[in-house]
Amino acid sequence: MRFLLSENSAEGFPLVLASGPISEQSLVELGRFLRKTCEARQVGGVIIDCGAIEGALTTEELYRTAPNYTQAVGRTLKVAYINPPAQWAPSDDRFSRDVAFNLGALLELFETVDDAVQWLRSS
Repeated sequence: MRFLLSENSAEGFPLVLASGPISEQSLVELGRFLRKTCEARQVGGVIIDCGAIEGALTTEELYRTAPNYTQAVGRTLKVAYINPPAQWAPSDDRFSRDVAFNLGALLELFETVDDAVQWLRSS
């Protein structure tokens, strides 16, 4: 299944709302969408609002998907996300960010859009 993706803007950065059931395939497609969106807007960062994502991946699925997601989104794009769903275990969330980071992705969780924008603007 695919996410339903809608795009807005937050202080010059794309703000993407992803909704629907999560799957390994949907994450990789999300990565491609993020990269294309940033290339079209000529920006180096994006914010993802994850609050409407349904379900969670297992630790094994996260580990298996991380290389494909990292390749899809690229290693230079900064990805900030906000509003992780309650069903995402904090340890799995930290694990997936660590794996992505080890693969060269720039991915971080933030409480607010303002915090995400501040990080995206930092070098």
